[in-house]
Amino acid sequence: MTDTSEIQRLLDKQAITEVLYRYSRGVDRCDRSILATVYWPEAQDDHMVFQGSGDSLLDYLSTAVLHMRTQHRLANILVEFDGAAAARCESYVVAYHNMAVENGREDVIFGGRYLDRFEKRAGEWRIAHRKLVMDFFQRQPAAVDLGMFGSLPITGGHYPADPLYEFSPELHSPRNGGHGA
Repeated sequence: MTDTSEIQRLLDKQAITEVLYRYSRGVDRCDRSILATVYWPEAQDDHMVFQGSGDSLLDYLSTAVLHMRTQHRLANILVEFDGAAAARCESYVVAYHNMAVENGREDVIFGGRYLDRFEKRAGEWRIAHRKLVMDFFQRQPAAVDLGMFGSLPITGGHYPADPLYEFSPELHSPRNGGHGA
């Protein structure tokens, strides 16, 4: 490999990693415009509780996480290229979900891996196929006694109320995949 192609591989790995990060941000902020930049229109997703197109997954997620607080953390992102415009990626995910249940709220923590096939089109990487693999799952009542943290307000939330949108107003720009003004 030449120095130029090695640099391009690093740039491609970073672009793929940022697609994965945008997915997490889009789910956690319940921001469909960010999620729309993650999948190719005909992409397929096997998300265990959901199987279908990337667009259909966006519809599903938009309602599924609407009344939850979530946080998706990614690690161990390994990218393997199948040419200049195709790659396979395994990334570990630990996803926290605080959700309403019959008698209050519950914390659900899911650990698993995304097995993604990426394609590069017109210089842009997106997911063409995703399979979610579960490695562990925990359910527990939401913590009630939070000690000194119990008096602090929870300020994180969904679009547009989350502080991210004031901190990064460019996310509202249609040019950047945002909602627009």
